[in-house]
Amino acid sequence: FNEVLEKCLDHLPEKHKAVTMAKFFHHKKGADICKELEITPSNLWQMVHRAKLQLKKCIDSNWTNE
Repeated sequence: FNEVLEKCLDHLPEKHKAVTMAKFFHHKKGADICKELEITPSNLWQMVHRAKLQLKKCIDSNWTNE
């Protein structure tokens, strides 16, 4: 699973990947992510939502639980 997740993360647009890594892997607060990436809070949540949808689609089509 981790290999598939890493490949799927690599296929995200760069800012979507940065937001995803900061929020879910580095556990940063939204305000800190916005400041670092110079984006608005609404843009942050839009990127999180789109990244989650892309990751789900990618993982669903590339990972099989054998």
